[in-house]
Order: sequence, then structure tokens, then C-alpha cells
Amino acid sequence: MSRAVLLAFLFASVEAPILAQTAADLEGFVDPFLRDQIEQRRIAGAVISVVKDGQVVFTRGYGRADVAAGRPMSPDTPVRIGSITKTLTALSVMQLVEAGALDLDRDVNEYLDFVIPADERPPVTLRRLLTHRTGFENRTAGIGAVAGERLSLGAFLARRIPPRLDQPDDVVAYSNYNAALAAYVVERASGQRFEQYVEDHIFAPLQMAGTTAQQPPPDTVRARLSNGYVRSDLPPTWVSMASATIHEVGSTGVCTTAADMARLMLELLEDSPRTVTRVTLEAMRAPHARSVRGVVGLGFFSPAGAARGNTFVGHDGRTGGFLSTLALDPKRRLGLFASYNSEGVPRSTTPTEELLQRVAERYFADVALPSSSRVSDVGGVYQPAAGVDSDLFALGRLFSQVAVRSAAGGLTIRPAVLPFGEPLDEIEPGLYRWSGRDVSFAGSGPSTMLQLGSPVAVFLRVPWWASASLVVPTLAVCLTIAALAVVWWPFMALRSGVMGLDPMSRRLKSATRLALLLNLLAIVGALWLVLWGWPLAAVSSAGIAPLVVAIYCAAWPAVLLAPLAVMHAVRLVRSGAVSAWASVRECVLVVVLVVLTSFCMYWRIAGTSMVP
Repeated sequence: MSRAVLLAFLFASVEAPILAQTAADLEGFVDPFLRDQIEQRRIAGAVISVVKDGQVVFTRGYGRADVAAGRPMSPDTPVRIGSITKTLTALSVMQLVEAGALDLDRDVNEYLDFVIPADERPPVTLRRLLTHRTGFENRTAGIGAVAGERLSLGAFLARRIPPRLDQPDDVVAYSNYNAALAAYVVERASGQRFEQYVEDHIFAPLQMAGTTAQQPPPDTVRARLSNGYVRSDLPPTWVSMASATIHEVGSTGVCTTAADMARLMLELLEDSPRTVTRVTLEAMRAPHARSVRGVVGLGFFSPAGAARGNTFVGHDGRTGGFLSTLALDPKRRLGLFASYNSEGVPRSTTPTEELLQRVAERYFADVALPSSSRVSDVGGVYQPAAGVDSDLFALGRLFSQVAVRSAAGGLTIRPAVLPFGEPLDEIEPGLYRWSGRDVSFAGSGPSTMLQLGSPVAVFLRVPWWASASLVVPTLAVCLTIAALAVVWWPFMALRSGVMGLDPMSRRLKSATRLALLLNLLAIVGALWLVLWGWPLAAVSSAGIAPLVVAIYCAAWPAVLLAPLAVMHAVRLVRSGAVSAWASVRECVLVVVLVVLTSFCMYWRIAGTSMVP
């Protein structure tokens, strides 16, 4: 790197603590940090680029793009940036707004050839789509496929309109469907497929020759594209991200390089940008939605790991093993892009969060930001505002709940499924730290909101009866009893038979055991899919459809057999054909069956859609 370029990293503002730092210092800090990070966390590879004051000051690749082949990562290696695609979608929308072809506050139904159903909420507008305030469920299943051509975006979205979440309409609830629908509005207004529009109006003007939104990626990109990994010592993710096709373009799907992202960052920080006006860029980065802390703009938000100690705004992306972040500081004309092709060894923070936190600690530790106000009465159980309520993936929100309690020394916090918590460290008034992430609160009483890291990671209070602290232990007890009953029943039938019962009672007894078995299979299958099998769901519905169908086929008969089990218990009590203990035992099994069936219904395991 030349001396002139190194000196270009010196800050122009005497107010910034980073003023005394040079590009050489950045390289001396980031280079060993990333090398150590990919080794310690078993990450296959990473790329990074940094821009400052209109210059590219640092860009480098680390590790391997293909571990088996030994192919190295470089600034020109294409990576999948996941949801950072949404920033490009927002930029496309704003180009058409400037041209007068679109209006941010008009009902999007005026632009569509299908209808988004109306309800009591405000109409769906482009502003609400770009700020995630539509209330759409965040359904990820089936947004892509292993291979093949991209489905027609309009037809794809028309048959997959998500239900709305039952929560206030001003709450930010992240949903991939929002950006995909905005991309289709771009298609309708421009007369071009979204992939071609961003190629003609963003990639080409910015000379981003290594970037594409085409689905699947062109052969020239696919041959160089990095694999995605869980860890460097494991094979690539179950689906080849090089050949995958994203149907829900606009929300994800762009492949790019660190070198090209440097060009994009220069544009987004430019005083005289080429793709939109400076006024439009400033408007996109400004707050457009209520958040506890940080900024939610139009296609931008404060990225995870950057909510304290700096004024970064950008976007995060996650897909198929890739973790990426785009972080801009317009005031200092500083931009950072990083992409890891592995999630690595799990820790409390992701690799991208860890990187941004370390950058903030080194260069922005003395930056004063507005303090939050302390919020009283924050004790309760909270679940993510974003997610799904209408099918079995509602379990994801249940197992993501956190519980906050007031203690003698302050507040404690824990995952709601665990019995023990840990103190919330207050690092400044109203701002806490837990497992490497910032925690803050807003509102009061039942409407209190919790923010965990990024301003799009909003959590809402749930009533006691929907709390994982109550539901999960109850479910565990019932599943244990059901499993024991299913295992014990054949043994007891062989040992003592069922001769003491009349034919109807024997049938009802068998129906009870069958219902227990089906409930058991349905809930265990659903838990596995939600807790461990979600990568399959995020890429291709074809990969999970058989499992989802099997879960529903087990859950629905269990629900329908429950009344027969109740009849069985009543007959036993009335007939006196068996001992009192046997009657009690059967009644306990019926209670367990009813609880399991209620769980199936409430958490949508026995939902109405066979394939999500």
C-alpha cells in the first residue's frame, strides 16, 4: 500500500479520537485481529474493505474460499452478502422516487398486479416496507432453491403473502418479504426485472463488475464464488451456495466482492453521488421509525455490534454460512465492509459483531452519544417482535424469549427457557451489556420494548401464559410422561393383556396411546426443525417439505384423537372395571394428551398450511 494512500486515512476532523490513527495503524490492528479470529473461531475465510475520505485505504482477504481445493479468499472473491441486498433495493426505490415514478407513502397496491389484503393497520407503503413496519411475518422457508431458474417474482410473492403479526403497527418487525415486495414494485415501475435494474442503474455506473443479482449467478461469478461453511473443519453447507437460486430477490441474493463493496461505500459517502442525490442519501440514513436506540432508516439501520461508541449506520447480512456487515460513518466519511464465509465456533457475539465492537473500542471509545433514560418496571418475559405466528416456526419465537427480573443489585437477564440468570451490567444510564450485546428498554408496563444489539432486534413483552418459563417446563414434563407411556404400553399389554376391558374400552385405550405417540413425534420433529434444521428451511422448501408434511400428519390425528382419550378416561371412572390406581393413571395420561394437543394447536404444529 503506498504512503500516499496510507496518509489518506488521516482524519480531517480534530474532534474524532481516530484523528491520530493512520491507515497503517488500521492495518496493524485489523490484520492480526482477523487472522486470530479466523483461527480461534475456526472460520474458513473472510474479506474486508475500508474506505475513508473518498479513498480505498484497506482491502484484504484471509483464509480460504474453498478449503478442500485450497483456493484463497481475496478482495476479488465473490461472496453472498445476504440481507445487505436490502440496501441496494432501497437505493433502487429511491432512484425511482427521485424520478417521480414512485411515492414512498402511497399504498403499494396501486403499484401491484395482486392485492395485499387490508386490515385495521395503516396501508402498506414503500416507507413501511423499507423500515420493516408492515407487521408481516418473517417467513424464510422456501425463499430459494438448490438450483434452477428464478421463479417469477410477482407470482412468487402473490402466493406467499405472509399473515400479519398481532402487535402495534409502529413496531419494527424485520421481515424479508418487505424488501422483496419493494423489489417487485421496482420491477413494475421500471419495466425491468429487478436483477437487470440494479445492474443497469447501480452496478454499471459504479463499475462494480464483480457484482451480480442474477439468479442463479452467472458462470463467471459462480466459478469464483466462495463456499459457505459452518466451520472451517466441516464440509460446505448442505447446499452449494455457488449454484443456489434465490427466488425472493430484493431481500437477499446479491453476490459481490470486497473491492466492489468499497466502490459502493465510496458512493454512499460521496458528497456528489452518481446514483441518487446527496439529499436522498441523507434521508435514507436518517431515522424513519421509532427505535429504542440507534437508527432505522430506509434500507439502513445501525448494524449489530455498532450501537455504542460510534455512529455507524448500514446493514447486516446472513445466509448459507456467510455473515456480512456494512458499516458507514457519514460524519467521518468512513466505511467498513466485512464478510465471513463461516459462522465459526459459537460465541455470545457473531464474528461481524465482534469486529465492529473491537473497531469501536479502539477508535470511537471516547465518542459521546446521547444517553438513554432509565425505564422502570422492565421485569417480564420478552420475545422477538419479528418472526412467525401462523405455523410451526412460531416455536422459534418461544425459544428466543428472554426473561428480565429485578434483583437486589439491579436487573438480571436469562434465556427464558433456562432457570438461572446473570446480572445486567449498566454501562451508562439506561444502557446495559449482556453477553457482549447492548440491552436497552423503552415504554412502560405491558408495552415495554427491549432492544438487544441492533435496532431491528426488538423484543416485546408476552403474557405469563405464553412465557417459555412456564410453557417449556410443562412441555418437558408432558413429553417425558408421554414417552414413558408409549414405551411402557406394549410391555404391559403383553404382560397382562386387556381382557379386563370391554371391546370399546380397548379401542379407546389404543386410541389414547396412538394419540400420545403422534403428539410426541410431531413436537419432537417440530423442535428439531426449528432449533437445528432451519438452514434447510431458509434455502429450499423442497428440502423440508416432506418433514413438515410428516409433522402436520402426525399432529392433526393426535388432535382429532384427543376426544376419544377423554371418553376412555370417563368410561374407566364410571365402570369401575379397573383399579383406582389404573383409573388415576389413565386420567393422568389424558391430561398429558390434552396439554400436548393444546400445545400443537397454540404453537401451530397442527397448523393449516402443510408447507410453509
